[in-house]
Amino acid sequence: MNTSRYSHFLLLFFFISFVLSDGNAMDPTFQFVYDNTDIEVSPDSMGSFDGVIHNLSSDVISLAIVRVANDLPEDWTSSICVGMTCYNTSIDSIEFDLDPSDSTACGLSIWTNGHGEGTIQLDVFDLDDQSEHVIVDITIHTSTHSSIIDNENKKSIADNFILSDNYPNPFNPVTSISYALVNSEMVKLSIYDMRGRLVRTLFRGNQILGYHTMDWNGTDGQGRPVSAGSYIYTIQVGNEVKTKKMTLLK
Repeated sequence: MNTSRYSHFLLLFFFISFVLSDGNAMDPTFQFVYDNTDIEVSPDSMGSFDGVIHNLSSDVISLAIVRVANDLPEDWTSSICVGMTCYNTSIDSIEFDLDPSDSTACGLSIWTNGHGEGTIQLDVFDLDDQSEHVIVDITIHTSTHSSIIDNENKKSIADNFILSDNYPNPFNPVTSISYALVNSEMVKLSIYDMRGRLVRTLFRGNQILGYHTMDWNGTDGQGRPVSAGSYIYTIQVGNEVKTKKMTLLK
C-alpha cells in the first residue's frame, strides 16, 4: 500500500512539475488590440477596420493573418493590411515577423459599391504555436452620406471636411482619394512630390456636401507617367488644408 501511494505521489508530482514548467509556453506571445468591428461606410467609398498587434514575448515571432470568411455583396472588395502595406484583394493570408516588444498596424481596407451589408472573419495566430488564435468577426454596412458625416463630426466638430487615406496604398497604376464635405465648398485637390513641386491638380471647383472620390493614375498635368516613389496629396476646402502621403509602385 505504501509503495502504491508513493508511486501515485510521484506521478502527481511529475504531472504538476510538467504543467508548471510548461506554463510559460502557454502564455500568449502576442496581443491584437482593436476598437470597433462594426464598420459604417458610405456607398461607393472606402472604409477600414484598424487594429494593432503587439509582440508580448522576448523573441521574434512569426504571425499569420488569414481572411477566413469574406462574405461581401457583389462588387465589394476587401484587402488585408499589415503595417503600411495593403495587399491585393485576392490574397487571403499574410505571414510576417514581429521583433521582440514591437508592434504593427493590422487590419482591413474595404471598398463598397452601392448599398449593402457584409461580414469578414479574420484569424490571427502564431505560426510556431497554432494553439493561439484570435478570431475577429467584422460587419460592414452602408449608410447615408449625412449620417456618416454627422458621426465623423462628433469626433471633430471643428473640421469642415474629412480626408480619407487613399486606396490602395501603395498603388499601381491607380489609386482613389475620398473625402467628405460637411458643407458645399470650393475645393482644390492637388498632388505634390516630396520636394514640394506640384505634380498635378486633380480638381478645382465647387462641390456639394457629401462624399466624393477622385482617382489618380500616376501621371502629371501633361499626362506623362511619373516615377515611382512617395507623393503628397493636399486638399484645400475654403481656408482649411489637409495632407496625406501615398506611394506609387512600378
